[in-house]
Amino acid sequence: MSSNIQVTNDVFEIRLKRNYNRALNLQRKMTSYRYEPKDYEGFIRLRNLRTELKDLTQDQLELLQKVKEQQFDFKVSETLFETIFLRYKQLDRDIARYVLDIQKG
Repeated sequence: MSSNIQVTNDVFEIRLKRNYNRALNLQRKMTSYRYEPKDYEGFIRLRNLRTELKDLTQDQLELLQKVKEQQFDFKVSETLFETIFLRYKQLDRDIARYVLDIQKG
């Protein structure tokens, strides 16, 4: 039973690391001049995306630390993992939509 919980924690630690690295790459991408908006609404949208990315990476890092220190039980807080993964997916879609809108310009 204990080894099964450990495997689950390891799997989610790997998923969390991968999504954290992807979020950092998105954060770097969004600081590029290529994605600078051309109007006020675009600047507001970009600022919101950057803020959401910063918050997400911070939450991912905190959760990753808890998992590494084994202070976190997946069985107890499965919804927290899923919430963070869903936030990443939604933010990724929002950024893709933003990039497409900028390119249409």
